[in-house]
Amino acid sequence: MTRRFRDLAPRLLPVLALGALLATSPAAAQDDLPTAREVVDRFVEAVDGEKLAEKESMTTRGTFAIPAQGMQGAMVARAKAPDQMMVEIEIPGYGTVRQGYLDGVAWAIDPATGAQVMTGKALAQTADQADFDAMLYKDEDYASLTMVGAADFQGTPAYQIEVVSDAGITAQHYFSRETGLLVGMESEQHTPMGAIPTTSAIKEYQEFDGIKIATRTEQSMMGMQQVITFDSVSFEPIDDAVFALPAEIQALTDDTGAE
Repeated sequence: MTRRFRDLAPRLLPVLALGALLATSPAAAQDDLPTAREVVDRFVEAVDGEKLAEKESMTTRGTFAIPAQGMQGAMVARAKAPDQMMVEIEIPGYGTVRQGYLDGVAWAIDPATGAQVMTGKALAQTADQADFDAMLYKDEDYASLTMVGAADFQGTPAYQIEVVSDAGITAQHYFSRETGLLVGMESEQHTPMGAIPTTSAIKEYQEFDGIKIATRTEQSMMGMQQVITFDSVSFEPIDDAVFALPAEIQALTDDTGAE
């Protein structure tokens, strides 16, 4: 998604962190490597980025699960250009987890930790994820895109690209040499507890309105696997009110401003 899609799924709550376990492969000679721009342009073409660029809103619905704990809940992720985002996960027996971004405010509400307004790298990372056009890999959204080399990502021959966002967040993105699609990422998830190495492996893509969207992502963080699946994607308009700051978050921002 788009930092959106890469990790719309992957891409959105502190509990939904991204990353990868990788081993470099000597299969492709370094002299034969494409440039980083050629790799990401091939990806944009593979998902039909021209059609995506015409969209202004997206709603995805599916499930979020932690198999080892027998936990599963309904997930809805909404995004609107240029950078509005809202994610909600309803987990039976736990409650509703929410995260969003609006007008420079990144926030999260969790039944266990309450309401939080993010700062520092956590704020920058959420802003990156909320960028509606991030999946298009536009030059203005990134400080740099660098070809690292040929790699093997969980059994898939891939090209490894080091991505540094305009906010200074670094990640490794892996693109299938065969299909051109993004198959995984390695990064650190920035949370109030610190930076946590994480893994994201994209297992499936499906086509919605002519655009290929990642529909199954398996993530691991601190030894725990999380699975995000999407079964529906809509590009219908979304009212701005959907992204309004919840009262608990508005109160926190008011308190910060008063200080």
